[in-house]
Amino acid sequence: MPYKDFHYRWEFDLDSSPEQLWPLVADTNRFNRDTGVPSVQMVESEGKGLKNARRRLRLSAFGIPVEWEEQPFEWIRPVRFGVVRRYSKGPITELRVVVDLNPRTQPNDLPVGTHQPVGTKVTYQVWAKPRNVIGLIAIPIQIGILSARSFARTLREYDHLAKQGRTAANLTTRAEFVSGGRARLLALSEKMAAAGTESELVALLVDYLENADEFALSRIRPYELAREWNCPRRTALEVLQHRFCRQLRAVCRADFSTESIDTRHRRRNFLHWRAAGCAARCGPTTARAACNPRDRIVSRCRALSSAHHEHSRLATSARE
Repeated sequence: MPYKDFHYRWEFDLDSSPEQLWPLVADTNRFNRDTGVPSVQMVESEGKGLKNARRRLRLSAFGIPVEWEEQPFEWIRPVRFGVVRRYSKGPITELRVVVDLNPRTQPNDLPVGTHQPVGTKVTYQVWAKPRNVIGLIAIPIQIGILSARSFARTLREYDHLAKQGRTAANLTTRAEFVSGGRARLLALSEKMAAAGTESELVALLVDYLENADEFALSRIRPYELAREWNCPRRTALEVLQHRFCRQLRAVCRADFSTESIDTRHRRRNFLHWRAAGCAARCGPTTARAACNPRDRIVSRCRALSSAHHEHSRLATSARE
């Protein structure tokens, strides 16, 4: 028998601008993780893959297998994104999500034409169609109550990060590295600088690899890095495609040979980078000649590391 569709609409008034919030809110993989969605796996299609950039995905929630075909996302930076999911397994037949980021303006008592943006009104809408009685019961609880709470909490956290100038929620509280990892990291940095890559960009790359979390390292986004580094997109692509970066990946795979082959793909990529020392903290060093590329890189890493810890301290204080 047919069941009624559910429609939920939430509005959040945030202090950051749509441009500041977009890299955080539109990173749907991270948003799913931060709001408590179980790990999603790609389903391998037999024969040819799906057309028009569609994907088949699945997860397990409370022991119930859920599988769906995900349509291509609608992206209108930085004002809207949305997606439609059609389910083949689970208590839902279809789910549609639309998120709008509209600038908020000053009060209406100002003269016409003088209104200035003072933040963002995020409108998050979900349409869900149940397949059976389980879906009829689960949707109001999972989406209407639990998801509503997690959405509000996560968006407030993203707003706090955006106000600090962060374009990606990729801060880690503690980085780990293997023996000799720091030396390999700095050696590769020296080679990149000696081969002609600007020392400032090399230092920014080292800082990113040191502080990025699992999600950021499993899917590096060159264009977002270009915005954060304030450099052309082509430059960021050239840095990430540098031959010494390829050597770094090769070294990572060699150092990772003892890890279990059953480890999840994202965790495996993350540990590849960590094993090569990408998470190595530069730490204090003795001042050397300013003309040495190694010293310029290390000096810049120290400054970036200090800024990173200050961001973490401010974020912790705000939460407390």
